[in-house]
Amino acid sequence: MSERTQKAETPPKLPAGVLRSSEIQKEAFARILLLGAPKSGKTTCLLTTLPNALLINCDQEGASQYAASENAEFLEIRVGNDATGVGAVRSWEQAQRTARELANAGTVRHIIVDTVGALADDLIEDIQVTQEDKRRAFGELYDQIIYGIKRLCSLPAHVWVVGHLDPQADSVQGVLPFVKGQSKRALGIRLADWVCFEYDEARTPPRGFLVGPQKSWPGNGRNMRRTCVVPPDACELLRELGFEP
Repeated sequence: MSERTQKAETPPKLPAGVLRSSEIQKEAFARILLLGAPKSGKTTCLLTTLPNALLINCDQEGASQYAASENAEFLEIRVGNDATGVGAVRSWEQAQRTARELANAGTVRHIIVDTVGALADDLIEDIQVTQEDKRRAFGELYDQIIYGIKRLCSLPAHVWVVGHLDPQADSVQGVLPFVKGQSKRALGIRLADWVCFEYDEARTPPRGFLVGPQKSWPGNGRNMRRTCVVPPDACELLRELGFEP
């Protein structure tokens, strides 16, 4: 091979931080916004089908009780306010630190924030104890939710943010999670795939994950290759999206 040919086949050196398309690897972990009607079985489905899960429980204290009674094995951290209406900010920040420790140690592979609406309610109650300016309070709420989710998404684990559908969404009914303030719009930037958990008694099995736009659900995602309904098994959903559970 001549020196001229060898030089032609050697790609030029690129500046630091610039990747060629051949060097770009697929994301190793899913970032999923899971929406559905209240009490449709979202939490139970995740906890009973996912291995090595950490539940950041922002909902009622017994929200995971049914899953535990079904012999599901998972870890749980409670986030919320005490009887005086404070504590959510502190417990949310501590949950992020604990999740980082557990994920980096390989103890957990799935981090579930459930529900983001309940998290927002408790955070704003706590924030308003010390922040009387409503505009600044909602700005702090935005920072707590979005930057908290961003920190969790930087960890080596699948991240599931669970929320209720907002029936009063501005443009497309039900496409946004039921969360106070502007945080609900920014969640879509941080989470690559939007999935709906639906109960339809005319279908067997009646519960399932809606992947891709269908019926009245307009959600889509970066890793969705087709429109389908995945049975109520979160591991099957991950494989459908191209991830290893």
